[in-house]
Amino acid sequence: MPPTGPVPAIDAPLPGSDVDPGLLEYLRARHAGERFLFATGDASTASPYLAAGYSVLPMGGFTGFWPYPEPDEVAGLVRAGQLRFLYLTAVPGLPGCSANARRGRAATARRCRSGPRAA
Repeated sequence: MPPTGPVPAIDAPLPGSDVDPGLLEYLRARHAGERFLFATGDASTASPYLAAGYSVLPMGGFTGFWPYPEPDEVAGLVRAGQLRFLYLTAVPGLPGCSANARRGRAATARRCRSGPRAA
């Protein structure tokens, strides 16, 4: 019996799997030689930028659930001039992403200000 409904494409890109040109333009215009262009809550958000050759720190590892880096480590990267921007996204139902967003905010709240929201 044939499947009902649309057949998903095996090679279809995931939502958010492309580089956001507006975000990239903003970050590149303000990049001052830091080791990382930005840090984000998981590897899926970082992956299009990594694939494009940018140095991005995926906090929380592949799934966003691994507690790395710790807040003190993020703050140390900021203090050392290796990290300037955090791209924190909220994904409902994924506590690891939320935990990493809180971790990043806690580590840099006194040193950072918000940039423009992604489209």
